[in-house]
Amino acid sequence: MTPAQMAHLYARCFPHERGWSSEEFDRFAQDPKVVIESIQHGFAILRIVADEGELLSIAIDPNHQKRGHATRLFQKLLDHAANRGATTLFLEVAGSNAAAIAAYLSWGFTQVGLRKGYYLRDDGGREDALILRRSV
Repeated sequence: MTPAQMAHLYARCFPHERGWSSEEFDRFAQDPKVVIESIQHGFAILRIVADEGELLSIAIDPNHQKRGHATRLFQKLLDHAANRGATTLFLEVAGSNAAAIAAYLSWGFTQVGLRKGYYLRDDGGREDALILRRSV
């Protein structure tokens, strides 16, 4: 999946958040600390620094969700994290994103914190982010 395709898909998956540009996705692709896994209907991005991984995004085309795509992408990222020596994974997720929260909890993540007003919405409002963690 190209950076432009990822930017387009991200905008479709997260319509109320500030989108990421194709240039931002290109920078991720050039960063040796970042792993990008993609499939026809989605992608996942993980940044690994020392023994920690940060799941930056999982985006699955809304028309293809609830078919196991995100779980398969997450398993691939988990393998990358283990192979690169990461022992812990972190992520932030919007408190209103019930589907993503349910998936992350089913993958073994637990809430370890809260970032008040972390996400800027397109209407100018802010939304809290849950901080989740799991062992690799």
